[in-house]
Amino acid sequence: MIVSMARWMRFISFWTILVGFITAFFVCVGFALYGLTSPGEVEGFSKFHSMIGKNTVAFAALGAFALLSSILTIVSGFALNTASERFDRVARTDEADVDFTGQGLADLKLFFKISVALKIATMLVAIAAVSSFTAGMVSQAQ
Repeated sequence: MIVSMARWMRFISFWTILVGFITAFFVCVGFALYGLTSPGEVEGFSKFHSMIGKNTVAFAALGAFALLSSILTIVSGFALNTASERFDRVARTDEADVDFTGQGLADLKLFFKISVALKIATMLVAIAAVSSFTAGMVSQAQ
């Protein structure tokens, strides 16, 4: 049973790390596209370029938050992977079971702390972004 749990934890950690790296890649590509192109250079991108230009601070903050959250997602994935290795050692060896269990639980605690903090921060940033853009749209309409 512990081996099965460790295997599932390793599976989830793989996908968590992969999603973190993919997110970081696309955030960096977005920053590069905005920084390296001028408004009329890429067809269809000028509308987005002008919208980002009007809200530069908001989009930079959102991009920085997305990059930070992707890094924390990668860290949480590695913590989960480490916990799975420790629980696997509990099941497969007869030495230091209490130590491996304690270390595995500490890694799981780190994983859950990062996960909950990211979810709360994402919710707060989403609320702030929506209210900021809504306020900007209302002020432009007047």
